[in-house]
Amino acid sequence: MTLFKVKLVGAAVLAAAVVGSGAGVRWQSDAAAGPTPAPAARPSGEPTVEELKRENERLRREVADLKKRLGDAEERLARLPADDPPTDAEVLRALPKAGAGETRDDITIVKTKVLDRLDPPREYPRIGKARLRVRHWECAVYYTETVEAAWPVPTLVRKPRVQVVYIDKDSLVLVSGGAE
Repeated sequence: MTLFKVKLVGAAVLAAAVVGSGAGVRWQSDAAAGPTPAPAARPSGEPTVEELKRENERLRREVADLKKRLGDAEERLARLPADDPPTDAEVLRALPKAGAGETRDDITIVKTKVLDRLDPPREYPRIGKARLRVRHWECAVYYTETVEAAWPVPTLVRKPRVQVVYIDKDSLVLVSGGAE
Protein backbone atom coordinates (compact mmCIF):
# COMPACT_ATOMS: atom_id res chain seq x y z
CA MET A 1 0.00 0.00 0.00
CA THR A 2 2.88 2.33 0.64
CA LEU A 3 4.11 1.84 -2.90
CA PHE A 4 0.73 2.99 -4.16
CA LYS A 5 0.88 6.11 -1.99
CA VAL A 6 4.37 6.91 -3.25
CA LYS A 7 3.18 6.63 -6.84
CA LEU A 8 0.15 8.81 -6.14
CA VAL A 9 2.25 11.49 -4.46
CA GLY A 10 4.75 11.39 -7.35
CA ALA A 11 1.95 11.85 -9.89
CA ALA A 12 0.49 14.77 -7.89
CA VAL A 13 3.88 16.51 -7.69
CA LEU A 14 4.40 16.06 -11.42
CA ALA A 15 0.94 17.46 -12.20
CA ALA A 16 1.58 20.47 -9.95
CA ALA A 17 4.90 21.12 -11.65
CA VAL A 18 3.32 21.04 -15.12
CA VAL A 19 0.48 23.37 -14.12
CA GLY A 20 2.85 25.69 -12.32
CA SER A 21 5.22 25.95 -15.24
CA GLY A 22 2.46 26.97 -17.65
CA ALA A 23 3.22 24.11 -20.03
CA GLY A 24 -0.40 23.05 -20.11
CA VAL A 25 -2.96 23.86 -22.77
CA ARG A 26 -4.15 27.44 -22.78
CA TRP A 27 -7.37 28.53 -24.37
CA GLN A 28 -7.64 32.00 -25.80
CA SER A 29 -10.93 33.55 -26.66
CA ASP A 30 -11.56 35.01 -30.12
CA ALA A 31 -11.78 38.48 -28.69
CA ALA A 32 -8.37 38.19 -27.06
CA ALA A 33 -6.77 37.01 -30.31
CA GLY A 34 -5.27 39.76 -32.41
CA PRO A 35 -6.71 40.88 -35.72
CA THR A 36 -6.06 38.67 -38.77
CA PRO A 37 -3.34 40.17 -40.92
CA ALA A 38 -4.56 41.47 -44.27
CA PRO A 39 -3.23 39.76 -47.40
CA ALA A 40 -0.15 41.41 -48.82
CA ALA A 41 -0.93 43.78 -51.62
CA ARG A 42 0.21 42.49 -55.03
CA PRO A 43 2.23 44.86 -57.15
CA SER A 44 0.28 45.90 -60.23
CA GLY A 45 2.94 44.68 -62.73
CA GLU A 46 2.97 41.02 -61.65
CA PRO A 47 0.62 38.53 -63.37
CA THR A 48 -2.04 36.62 -61.49
CA VAL A 49 -1.96 32.85 -60.97
CA GLU A 50 -4.57 32.37 -63.72
CA GLU A 51 -2.49 34.38 -66.18
CA LEU A 52 0.58 32.31 -65.30
CA LYS A 53 -1.37 29.07 -65.84
CA ARG A 54 -2.58 30.25 -69.26
CA GLU A 55 0.95 31.28 -70.26
CA ASN A 56 2.33 27.95 -69.04
CA GLU A 57 -0.25 26.02 -71.09
CA ARG A 58 0.51 28.12 -74.19
CA LEU A 59 4.23 27.42 -73.80
CA ARG A 60 3.59 23.69 -73.36
CA ARG A 61 1.58 23.60 -76.60
CA GLU A 62 4.32 25.54 -78.39
CA VAL A 63 7.04 23.15 -77.15
CA ALA A 64 4.96 20.12 -78.19
CA ASP A 65 4.49 21.64 -81.67
CA LEU A 66 8.22 22.35 -81.98
CA LYS A 67 9.09 18.78 -80.89
CA LYS A 68 6.71 17.41 -83.53
CA ARG A 69 8.20 19.63 -86.24
CA LEU A 70 11.73 18.66 -85.16
CA GLY A 71 10.82 14.96 -85.30
CA ASP A 72 9.40 15.43 -88.81
CA ALA A 73 12.54 17.27 -89.91
CA GLU A 74 14.77 14.53 -88.47
CA GLU A 75 12.69 11.92 -90.28
CA ARG A 76 13.09 13.77 -93.58
CA LEU A 77 16.80 14.22 -92.92
CA ALA A 78 17.24 10.53 -92.17
CA ARG A 79 15.34 9.62 -95.35
CA LEU A 80 17.39 11.87 -97.62
CA PRO A 81 18.78 9.98 -100.58
CA ALA A 82 22.29 10.15 -99.19
CA ASP A 83 22.79 6.63 -100.42
CA ASP A 84 26.41 5.89 -100.05
CA PRO A 85 26.73 2.48 -101.64
CA PRO A 86 29.72 0.38 -100.69
CA THR A 87 32.85 1.31 -102.55
CA ASP A 88 34.42 -1.07 -105.04
CA ALA A 89 37.31 -1.59 -102.63
CA GLU A 90 34.89 -2.65 -99.86
CA VAL A 91 33.21 -5.11 -102.19
CA LEU A 92 36.49 -6.59 -103.38
CA ARG A 93 37.73 -6.93 -99.77
CA ALA A 94 34.52 -8.83 -98.93
CA LEU A 95 35.18 -11.40 -101.66
CA PRO A 96 36.95 -14.61 -100.69
CA LYS A 97 40.66 -14.65 -101.42
CA ALA A 98 41.70 -15.94 -104.82
CA GLY A 99 43.53 -19.24 -104.72
CA ALA A 100 47.14 -19.82 -105.74
CA GLY A 101 47.59 -19.23 -109.43
CA GLU A 102 44.15 -17.56 -109.79
CA THR A 103 43.55 -14.03 -111.00
CA ARG A 104 40.39 -12.02 -111.55
CA ASP A 105 40.16 -9.98 -114.75
CA ASP A 106 37.47 -7.79 -116.33
CA ILE A 107 35.73 -7.07 -113.00
CA THR A 108 32.24 -5.53 -113.09
CA ILE A 109 30.37 -4.76 -109.86
CA VAL A 110 26.58 -4.28 -109.71
CA LYS A 111 25.27 -2.85 -106.41
CA THR A 112 21.62 -3.21 -105.44
CA LYS A 113 20.05 -1.81 -102.28
CA VAL A 114 18.06 -4.56 -100.59
CA LEU A 115 16.90 -2.78 -97.42
CA ASP A 116 16.74 0.79 -96.12
CA ARG A 117 15.05 0.99 -92.71
CA LEU A 118 15.01 3.53 -89.87
CA ASP A 119 14.54 1.95 -86.45
CA PRO A 120 12.72 3.75 -83.59
CA PRO A 121 14.80 5.91 -81.24
CA ARG A 122 16.60 4.28 -78.32
CA GLU A 123 19.46 5.04 -75.95
CA TYR A 124 22.95 4.01 -76.99
CA PRO A 125 25.78 4.02 -74.43
CA ARG A 126 28.21 6.94 -74.84
CA ILE A 127 26.15 8.29 -77.76
CA GLY A 128 22.75 9.16 -76.38
CA LYS A 129 19.37 8.94 -78.03
CA ALA A 130 19.64 7.88 -81.66
CA ARG A 131 17.92 5.92 -84.42
CA LEU A 132 19.61 3.09 -86.25
CA ARG A 133 19.49 3.43 -90.04
CA VAL A 134 19.90 -0.06 -91.50
CA ARG A 135 20.98 -0.40 -95.13
CA HIS A 136 21.74 -3.75 -96.77
CA TRP A 137 23.41 -3.99 -100.16
CA GLU A 138 23.64 -6.92 -102.52
CA CYS A 139 26.75 -6.66 -104.68
CA ALA A 140 27.16 -9.00 -107.64
CA VAL A 141 30.75 -9.23 -108.90
CA TYR A 142 31.12 -10.42 -112.49
CA TYR A 143 34.67 -11.34 -113.51
CA THR A 144 36.79 -13.66 -115.60
CA GLU A 145 38.69 -16.14 -113.50
CA THR A 146 42.04 -17.10 -114.93
CA VAL A 147 43.72 -20.20 -113.50
CA GLU A 148 47.31 -20.83 -114.55
CA ALA A 149 49.27 -23.96 -113.70
CA ALA A 150 52.88 -24.41 -114.78
CA TRP A 151 53.53 -27.94 -113.62
CA PRO A 152 53.20 -30.82 -114.65
CA VAL A 153 51.64 -29.53 -117.86
CA PRO A 154 51.44 -25.78 -118.46
CA THR A 155 47.73 -24.85 -118.62
CA LEU A 156 45.68 -21.65 -118.73
CA VAL A 157 41.93 -21.81 -118.04
CA ARG A 158 39.60 -18.78 -118.27
CA LYS A 159 36.03 -18.99 -116.97
CA PRO A 160 33.36 -16.29 -116.44
CA ARG A 161 32.33 -16.19 -112.78
CA VAL A 162 29.76 -14.41 -110.63
CA GLN A 163 30.00 -14.00 -106.86
CA VAL A 164 27.42 -12.26 -104.68
CA VAL A 165 28.45 -10.34 -101.57
CA TYR A 166 26.04 -8.84 -99.01
CA ILE A 167 27.26 -5.72 -97.22
CA ASP A 168 25.59 -3.93 -94.30
CA LYS A 169 26.04 -0.15 -94.07
CA ASP A 170 24.39 0.77 -90.77
CA SER A 171 24.63 4.21 -89.22
CA LEU A 172 23.19 6.09 -86.26
CA VAL A 173 21.03 9.18 -86.75
CA LEU A 174 21.10 11.33 -83.62
CA VAL A 175 17.75 12.36 -82.19
CA SER A 176 17.11 15.39 -80.03
CA GLY A 177 16.13 14.70 -76.42
CA GLY A 178 12.32 14.74 -76.67
CA ALA A 179 11.48 13.84 -80.26
CA GLU A 180 9.91 10.41 -80.58
